[in-house]
Amino acid sequence: MTKASGIKSRGPIERGPTAQQVAANLRRLRVPLSMAQLVARAAELGRTISIDSLSSMELGRRRVDVDDLMVLAQVLGVSPLALLLPCSDGPTATVELTGSGSITAAAAWAWAEGSHPLVVSAADPAGDAIRYRLDSRPAWARGQQ
Repeated sequence: MTKASGIKSRGPIERGPTAQQVAANLRRLRVPLSMAQLVARAAELGRTISIDSLSSMELGRRRVDVDDLMVLAQVLGVSPLALLLPCSDGPTATVELTGSGSITAAAAWAWAEGSHPLVVSAADPAGDAIRYRLDSRPAWARGQQ
């Protein structure tokens, strides 16, 4: 805390595995666009992102908020999941997921796509999986799985 204002001062940004993945995926997916092209396209969609902010996002110095994430995914022509999840060499590759530790890439993607929970109870694994699928998508979208 600062003594004069009583306001807690910000320390360095804590970057968890997901924040690190977003930065890496943003750097990877932005090419062949220049930073200027990406921010211009984001502005066309109504989201102002400066080149300095984009650079900081790519370097992991600035958090990517959810509105930025959605617009960046649209500009890059990918699902938001492509920015959030690790890009791995295969389904059995071990990836880090915030809150879950090390899991397989297949498990991370199945969870994020709403098809399978990360954790099921020993008492009712089938029920957990059914509840997860019901709660992860609106009723109209469940038939598309």
